[in-house]
Formats: sequence, C-alpha cells, structure tokens
Amino acid sequence: MIAKLIEYNLPFRTKERIPNIYDHWIAKDIMAYFRLALGSRARGDFLRIMNRPKRYISRESLNMQPVISFDVWQDFYEEQPWIAQRIEQLGYDLQVLSRITPFAAVNYLRKGIGYEEYLTEYAKERQIPSADLFETLDELAESTKEYRRLDEWLQFVSDYTEKLKQKREYNRTQQETDSVSIMTLHASKGLEYDTIIMPDVNEGLIPYKKAVLEAEIEEERRMMYVGMTRARQSLHIFYVKMMRNKTVEPSCFLPETLKLE
Repeated sequence: MIAKLIEYNLPFRTKERIPNIYDHWIAKDIMAYFRLALGSRARGDFLRIMNRPKRYISRESLNMQPVISFDVWQDFYEEQPWIAQRIEQLGYDLQVLSRITPFAAVNYLRKGIGYEEYLTEYAKERQIPSADLFETLDELAESTKEYRRLDEWLQFVSDYTEKLKQKREYNRTQQETDSVSIMTLHASKGLEYDTIIMPDVNEGLIPYKKAVLEAEIEEERRMMYVGMTRARQSLHIFYVKMMRNKTVEPSCFLPETLKLE
C-alpha cells in the first residue's frame, strides 16, 4: 500500500515506524542473487549467498579475491571436485536468472536452486516457524510481478527504501494534516477520522492466524470493532479473494459487522 502511495505521489503519514520488508535478510539474499546475475562479482554478494542453499563453500576460498573469478574459485577446490562442480552450477544458475523476469527468477531461486529447502533447514535449526519465513518470501515474490527485468526491480527497491527513509525523517519534524494516515488497529485507539478504510479483512489477517484460543479471538474481534468505530462519517471495509496466488476467505467477523447499526 505504501509503495502505491509513493508511486502516485499521494501524501501520507504513519503513526508508527513502518518496517521495510526489503531490509529483511531474505530480501537481501534475493537482491544479492539478482546483482550477481546482472554481472556483479563483488566478494560481499558471493559471501552472502554462497551457502544459501548449502554448497559447503568456505569463506577462505574467497579471501584472496576482492573481485571473484569463477575459474580461480573453482581452482581453489581442485582437490575437492564435488565443491568445484557446485560453484560451476552456481555460475549456470546465475545465467538462468539473468534471462528471466524477476518473478520467474524468485521461483527459480526457490525451486531450482533450493532456497526453500534452505529456509526449511534454517527454521528447523533455530526452532522458529518456517511459515513465517515463507510468508516473507511470498510477499517479496509478489512485489516483483510488475517488473520485466531484474534491474528494474532492484531500482524499485532502492527508490522505495530511500523514499520511506525520507518519509520517516519528515514525520519526525512535520505534521501533515491533508494526507492519508496509515496505522495498525492498535495505534488507532482514541483517534477519529471522517473516513476509515480497512483493507484485507480476511481470515488469517483479521483475526490473525496465530490467534487460536477463545480469548485471543475475542481480542481480535475487539480490535476490529475499535478500528471500525474510528469513523465519524463513512467506513469502508474490503476483503480480497486472492492473495499471493492463493484463495483466501473473508474474515469470520464480517457477518457480525452487518448487524451493527
């Protein structure tokens, strides 16, 4: 939503600090792969992704190379040809990425290169829900759909990050009244606006998918009520039928809203 407001040059303000998804380490992995596919041979880019997924490549193999040569890199593993073959495969994968759209590239990265397996192992080792990592990956993949080339998406990420940074600085020093206010339901407590728009009122978001106990569901219901009652004149509630190529259901709270006067 913020990306679209920026794209159309619509003024907005945020009550809370909005996290930048492109600061997430998964986004940084994707960007490193894309830069390498576009011809970067920076040591830092290779260090970031050379074992994502696991290729058993050591940092020492890159220590003498500020700019990486695949031939020199493979020669380092002359006595371990199975690792040299993985470096050769990485070179081939980067060539594939360079020829396809960003969305197709993310899918190739996920399935063809094995990044999804890496995320699964990462989550298991750290005892965290893998679904959270895949949700971030899905959202990043969705953001690439509008772009035909890798460099176009990388430029969008750079522009978005810079404009979001500028907006944070502006919000600290200015109070722009004629603008769209973006906030969570929690942050809306005690505030009122002529018009309230509530997007994505879908199962899994409202109520949130991790709310399973009766008390948690009740708290989610209460927060939706808080958001609805911020409107002085008009309230617009929206849900979607598809999200990230998956069918999603309207919130179970929606039938209850029809009973309110």
